[in-house]
Amino acid sequence: MARWKYFSVLAIGLLIRTLYAQTLTPQEWGRQLRRSIPAEQDRAYAIYQWITRNISYDWEAYRAPVNPDQSPAAVLRHKKAVCEGFAALYHLLAREAGLACVQVRGVVKGIQYEVGDEMTRPNHVWNAVRIDGCWELVDATWGAGDGKNQLPNDTYFMISPEDLSFTHFPEEERWQLLERPITLHEFERKPIVYPIFSELQPQLLHNARELIIETSRDSLQIRLRTLPTAIFMAVVGTAEGRQREISEGIENRWGNVSIPIDSLQKGQSYRLDIFAAASDTVGELRQMLTYFINYQGSAKYVTRPDSRVRVDSMTGMPTGFVQDYIALQQQKDYAGALALLDDYALRYRDNVWLHTARGENLEQLQRPDEAEASYLQAIVLQNDYYRANYALGVLYYNRAVSVNESLLRLTPQQRQKQEASIMQQVRRWFIKAQPYLQTAYCKRPDNRNIEQALRQIEQVLK
Repeated sequence: MARWKYFSVLAIGLLIRTLYAQTLTPQEWGRQLRRSIPAEQDRAYAIYQWITRNISYDWEAYRAPVNPDQSPAAVLRHKKAVCEGFAALYHLLAREAGLACVQVRGVVKGIQYEVGDEMTRPNHVWNAVRIDGCWELVDATWGAGDGKNQLPNDTYFMISPEDLSFTHFPEEERWQLLERPITLHEFERKPIVYPIFSELQPQLLHNARELIIETSRDSLQIRLRTLPTAIFMAVVGTAEGRQREISEGIENRWGNVSIPIDSLQKGQSYRLDIFAAASDTVGELRQMLTYFINYQGSAKYVTRPDSRVRVDSMTGMPTGFVQDYIALQQQKDYAGALALLDDYALRYRDNVWLHTARGENLEQLQRPDEAEASYLQAIVLQNDYYRANYALGVLYYNRAVSVNESLLRLTPQQRQKQEASIMQQVRRWFIKAQPYLQTAYCKRPDNRNIEQALRQIEQVLK
């Protein structure tokens, strides 16, 4: 980390001299940056840091009925922008610096987010940039802060897809960059997180995974795992605006954190904000998580403002079905999940997600031949569907690995007799796996597992 920040300081100095003085165009500056800074990560970071430290969020434009010009030229001239301007400027400078970059549109749980908001229209733009062959996620708008409570920060440069999935949901599934993409309903149910969340990397346990906590008792515990040195404080607010601070009783035992919330009133709803610092030597606790609590009889906070028949954007299935399916997956009830999928299969026979999900559950139930058939059916419906190609390629690849492992269990005499036959089987399975993994890799070239598997297949098939 220290090395690339050192190089990036040089690049930032170059940016300041050229862009502020406007003696060079972005194209000319990009050429200079490529010559001066060889490492792609350094160039990507230099652009991010300059933008987040020198472009301010344009609150007047945000509140205006129609946004003013958000072109890179206008942003550089006025030194302020809304998200479209931040993303467009990062895209231009990254491209001119020799980096592959795209603008990603989607919905976010931002400053104006209210629980239950309809999340069907994009309300934000960020970037994905390819660094050393892997796509990384960048949000210069959120990295710039809001000019009030949030200061410029590096949290949203190369932020992990898992962390960003708490707050950002792209229109295109592939830009989640997750091994298992989540649905819009799963996104809605995640708690709201803030920059320090990525710093402390907490593991959320039990009810701490849900944005809305339903309880039938007057007390509950929020549990998580994080740094053993971290300290916490919580603020509980009522719907009427009354707040109380909780610091007593919070425990951090070797990284196992327990935050007690008590004195809840039946029929009431609450907002819970959790603040944290990496250690007690840090001067200020910063907001890390937000939850909403419904105590028995209250239903003020809901993530589904409409009915269970609304179509989920990622799966193409009814929201109610998705809720039930996710619950079964969380319980690892794969037989129940398969029964639910089979129940809907006749009504949604052309749904590629459904056939892929059937295959995934059949694999969990140790029924690989049926899983193979489901994946193939999904690929017939959409030949470049990432999840089906990936799953089928891995299924065949794993069969090759299993056959190869059987060779290692033989005695030397047996191996001498059977090696040629077994290696021929390994080759056949690798030949079957290769085209599906190649299709998946074209959709997700950032997936190192696929890259390594294809490299091994090529070596065996030489």
